[in-house]
Amino acid sequence: MIVSSTSFVFLIGFSLTLLVCTILVLTKGVHGRFSNDQQSGIQKFHIGNTPRIGGVAIAIGFFVGAIFLPQGFSRSVILIGLAGFPALFVGLTEDLTKQISVRVRLFATILSGLLFVFASGYALQDIGIPALNLLLDYQVVSLLFTAFAIGGVPMP
Repeated sequence: MIVSSTSFVFLIGFSLTLLVCTILVLTKGVHGRFSNDQQSGIQKFHIGNTPRIGGVAIAIGFFVGAIFLPQGFSRSVILIGLAGFPALFVGLTEDLTKQISVRVRLFATILSGLLFVFASGYALQDIGIPALNLLLDYQVVSLLFTAFAIGGVPMP
């Protein structure tokens, strides 16, 4: 079986993400006092200390993988990835300080959603509900709805 170049790029990104995640878990004794999650809480299901900074691994895998894409495509993918930077930065800050409010995190992810729409040119226009689809025909509504939808995905 021959692996396509796109599959190879995804394999690179996935492998690097997995490697960085493994390193983060194995080195949690070094950075754990800053990055470990507490074991109690409604959404906690892990046993033992677990690093919260997996977004760093995902970002590294994403951007290194994007470098191996064809040049025109690589630029677009990197722009879309950069759109996620506000969410990554605020999320990482929350992971390390545990001091960022849900409101600030929601704002950062909505901002990332807006940046995604501008970087990619994509916005939701059809969600399968005819009345809402009529509203989504208006570009401003479509843009704001898309940003809000993207912003709500990572929220607990």
